[in-house]
Amino acid sequence: MNNSRVGHKTSNKYKGAIAHHPALTVDDLRKLCSHEFVLNVNVPQGLLNKVVFEIMFYICRKGQENLHNLRVQDFEIVNSNEQKYVKKVRSELTKNHQGTTNETEGTGRMYATYSVLCHVKSFEKYLSKRHAGSDRLFLLSKNNFSDNDPVWYRN
Repeated sequence: MNNSRVGHKTSNKYKGAIAHHPALTVDDLRKLCSHEFVLNVNVPQGLLNKVVFEIMFYICRKGQENLHNLRVQDFEIVNSNEQKYVKKVRSELTKNHQGTTNETEGTGRMYATYSVLCHVKSFEKYLSKRHAGSDRLFLLSKNNFSDNDPVWYRN
């Protein structure tokens, strides 16, 4: 993976220089997915990492901005016409998007791949292992867990 944070710079005489980071390559994604712990859906932190990464990659428009404000009810799992996917049903307010928080149009979707690395399957597993006492989407993982524990994350 390219660890360099120096990207391509473009300049606009009105706005100044903008540094663009290099895009993730297929090889980068393979390295992440094959790592023993980083995106491993069989351990709490790996499952959380995978779900956060995939939501940022496929659905959210501004990276980590407002991730801490996401709620379970902001997302919906849709199963229509034999296509299963996760979509965002409420948009977040950002400094550049101050509209309503109603149904979103044109947002990204995570489609089921029905493979070992299926995005929808990971999202469903994460939702099933969350502590039901919180509506926040992302919770901290427990220090100790067992595969059979119904809850892997703290309230």
